[in-house]
Amino acid sequence: MIKAPVLPATTLTDACYSGMFSGCLNLTEAPTLPAATLAVGCYSSMFSGCTSLIEAPALPATTLAANCYRSMFQNCTALTSVPALPATALAEYCYYMMFYRCTALEEAPALPATTLANRCYDSMFMGCTMLTEAPELPATTLANECYAYMLAETSLTKAPALPATTLTPNCYRNMFQGCTELTEAPVLAAKTLSTYSYRQMFWLCEKLNSVTMLATDVTAQGCLYDWLVDTAESGTFYGDGNVTDFSAYGIPEGWTIKNAYQIRYTSTDGNIVTPNSWAQFGANIVSNTYENGVGIIEFDGPVTTLSGLDGFSGAFGNCTTLKSIEIPNTVTSVGYGTFLWCTALQNVTLPKNITKIEDFTFHNCESLEPIVIPEGVTSLGYRSFGANLKMTSVTLPKELVTIGGDAFCWNEALTTITIPEKVTTIGDRAFSYCI
Repeated sequence: MIKAPVLPATTLTDACYSGMFSGCLNLTEAPTLPAATLAVGCYSSMFSGCTSLIEAPALPATTLAANCYRSMFQNCTALTSVPALPATALAEYCYYMMFYRCTALEEAPALPATTLANRCYDSMFMGCTMLTEAPELPATTLANECYAYMLAETSLTKAPALPATTLTPNCYRNMFQGCTELTEAPVLAAKTLSTYSYRQMFWLCEKLNSVTMLATDVTAQGCLYDWLVDTAESGTFYGDGNVTDFSAYGIPEGWTIKNAYQIRYTSTDGNIVTPNSWAQFGANIVSNTYENGVGIIEFDGPVTTLSGLDGFSGAFGNCTTLKSIEIPNTVTSVGYGTFLWCTALQNVTLPKNITKIEDFTFHNCESLEPIVIPEGVTSLGYRSFGANLKMTSVTLPKELVTIGGDAFCWNEALTTITIPEKVTTIGDRAFSYCI
């Protein structure tokens, strides 16, 4: 075992440790790095190519400098443990290629920064082929090339939410390039695109088959250049309801284009299903029609929630003729009792961005068929799926932590359910009267 010398300095200078242990193939343990204030390029390429290094040292700095962590652990192919990165304000190139090609890395650190800088996350995790989950990215103000190539060529199964609505040049360029396990894009809410903002964003994402993109101005140079090239042969594109011509949007042939400002449904009697008067959707209903076997509720903007009044039926509670419903991916919250006593409801397409199934959401949906709960859901509320007499199986998400009381009570046909490893709480009578 080769051990590095002690490095006690707390005040650094520009490029002071740059490349210090680069290419030390037998280095297994890194020294402690106590400095809390950094200098330009201070740790750049410090451990680059240390292929035996398993654990990274703690990095306590909250004030960063340009290029400070640039390529610090590049090609550390045995690295499995990474430090917390507590900085909330970033510097240019600060994390550029920091973990590039760390092929054993399975978990990324939290990235709490809300103030970004040019190319701050560029290629940070590119080529981390064992990485399946991305950290949250809370920033709403972007910088040039801030996320370029950040998660390219990883094994992500779900993309992080991207809440920014004002874009910068190259901000998401090649961000998810080559993420071959990714099936759905995050909601892209920006109305006006910037130069090369989505350039090759999902290039080579061969399983990607669902994209929600609400831009109405796509005239910026190269903003959609090859952004959906080599994705799935068939898929669905959800666009802004005010756009009538999507010919400039680079949507693959074979994909279906749908209005993102709609909820589609079917009914048992072929008539309109009317949501409850207290229902809230985050947008106003413009029309509700039923033609050619499909009901369409159209809104004046993106639907962000399906909610009503706690203690009462939710948005569609007691709509006893509702047979199926497709909830758009712009929805992040499905509230209390949304489908309570929808006794004819058989099929529901749930949005991928919800994190909780609230109390009584599907209670007494006695016709509900086996359902797949989105992977991001961590909690199932009280009687969330109670008294669903025809539900024979349910697929629970691997991130699920809490199953509420009576969650699946009186599901007499339920024969198959697997409890995920992360579940820590199962409420009283969660599976009572299941045969």
